[in-house]
Amino acid sequence: LVAPIFNDESRAEYYLPAGIWTNFFTGKEYKGGTWIEEQHGYLSIPLMVRENSIIAIGAHDDKPDYDYADSCELRVYTLLDGVKAETTVYGMSNLPELTVSAARSGHTIHVTAEGSKPYFDLMYETISSMLKKSGTIDHKYLRAGATDGKAVIAITSNRGLAGGYNNNIVKLIAGNEALTPEKTRVYAIGRKGRDGLAKKGYEIAEDYSEVIDEPAYQDAADLTKELLAAFGRGEIGEIYLAYTSFKNTVVHIPKLIRLLPFTMEESGESEALKAEALMNYEPSEEEVLDMIIPKYMSSLIFGALQEAVASENGARMTAMDSATNNAEEMLGKLELQYNRARQGSITQELTEIIAGANAIN
Repeated sequence: LVAPIFNDESRAEYYLPAGIWTNFFTGKEYKGGTWIEEQHGYLSIPLMVRENSIIAIGAHDDKPDYDYADSCELRVYTLLDGVKAETTVYGMSNLPELTVSAARSGHTIHVTAEGSKPYFDLMYETISSMLKKSGTIDHKYLRAGATDGKAVIAITSNRGLAGGYNNNIVKLIAGNEALTPEKTRVYAIGRKGRDGLAKKGYEIAEDYSEVIDEPAYQDAADLTKELLAAFGRGEIGEIYLAYTSFKNTVVHIPKLIRLLPFTMEESGESEALKAEALMNYEPSEEEVLDMIIPKYMSSLIFGALQEAVASENGARMTAMDSATNNAEEMLGKLELQYNRARQGSITQELTEIIAGANAIN
């Protein structure tokens, strides 16, 4: 936001540093390194954007500009050749929702967008590293519960026609020797997984199928609260998360991770790193972990929801593309069979006509 100097006639004078600048409201470009004099009023204070910038704007007039839950408009300003611009879009919960980058090569601009996976990967690594450097801590979230009961969050979709996307999660859970139907409670997110696991004898403790339609961080926080309460009451001793990791539109990897209790061995950190200086807590280990562990779980669950949605869309696109190709192949074969039958029929008729004519002669 440029701070202009106004005179009595509402003429504004301000200095733009070197570079190419664009008026955010009018789209007019200015060359910097000089003083600009313009006529401005209260509602037209100059708001300038530097070159090689990406700005995210909420796409709804009836919502705040920072509400990107439904959709947003991304504006790229004067992207110079060979330069890469990048921005991070935050949601209403003040968590990163999207990272967008744009790079220009000649007359072509390449735009890439990546979800919140890096943030949640970093969250997991940070919490893991912090706990590993904490020495021996006797905390309720770091030791197995008294019961051998287990809880698993199964993230699938509410619809089919997505290839093996849903069935892969069901097989992943059912094929794990530690997650037997007798000792496992399922917290289902997605009707397909719920129904598939119920048929295999698993207890469906809660059904959150509506969450997968529009995942929100608050949904993950609410589920975390319920699971931690059950963990604290001793109803479950371990908590697992089953979801589909998104690698690209074709490759989707079913994953099963244990959320609680957290153990140092799970990360595979080297002995050298484990030997680093211990971490101190203020005000106390108990209070800090009581606050951090729920955020850690909520972040992983929300990240898994987002990856699952991306994987579902990719799997459905791949399945529909495969179905289209199969249908086109079938149509080609049927058309070939039809043409052969038609050609055979015509040949037979011609042969009979010629034979009849020869008999008359």
